[in-house]
Amino acid sequence: MKPSVWQSTLEEFRDQVASRQPVPASGCVSAVTANLALNLVVKVLEITQRKKGFEGEAEKLRALMNDAKTLSATLAGYADEDVAAFNAYLNSARLPESDDEERAKRKQAMAAALQQVIQAPFCAASSAAFGMRLCSDAVALVPKSLIADLGSAAALLAGAARALIVSAEFNIRQLAGDPGDYRKVSAQLQDLEREVLQKENSMRKQVASLLPQEKP
Repeated sequence: MKPSVWQSTLEEFRDQVASRQPVPASGCVSAVTANLALNLVVKVLEITQRKKGFEGEAEKLRALMNDAKTLSATLAGYADEDVAAFNAYLNSARLPESDDEERAKRKQAMAAALQQVIQAPFCAASSAAFGMRLCSDAVALVPKSLIADLGSAAALLAGAARALIVSAEFNIRQLAGDPGDYRKVSAQLQDLEREVLQKENSMRKQVASLLPQEKP
C-alpha cells in the first residue's frame, strides 16, 4: 500500500478496500467520503459566486469556501491517520512479550496505539459534523439549481460521521482492555451522534422546502 491513500488512483483505492489487508477500512473510507462531500460543497460555492445576482454574498461565500477547503484537507489527513493508527496498533500487538520488560513495552505501545485508533475516527467524525454546519449555512446563499448537490453533500457527511462514530465505539469496546476507561469518550460520541442526527434532520427540511414541488 502507498504511504498515502491520496497517492492511489480511485481504482487502486477501491481494490485496496476490497482486499484482505486490514486497512484501509471503515474509518479511512468514511474520512475519504467526508472529504469528497466537502469538495462537492466547494464546487457548489465556486459555481454560486460566479453567477449573476449573487455578487452581494461574495464575502460570505468566500468565507464558507475557505472553511470547506480547510476542513476537506483536515479530513484527508484523518484518512491517512486512521490507516497509520491501526497499523501501529497491529504492530504493537505483535511485539515480543517473553519477559517483564518486553511485556511492559508492549503494553505501553498498545495503549498509545489504542488512543490513536479511537481518536482518529472521533476527530474525523467531529470534522464531518462541522461540515454539515457549513452546508446549513450555505443553503440560503446558493441558487435553487444547486440545492440538490448541497443536500447530497450534507447527507454524505452525515453518513460518514455516523460511520466514524461506529468505528470509534467499536474500537473502544473491542480493543480496550477496560471499556470503562473510555466512558467519557463514549459519552462524547453519543452526544456527537445526537448532534449529527439533529443537523441531518434540519438540513433535510431546509433542502426539501427549496426543491421543486411535485406537479399535481
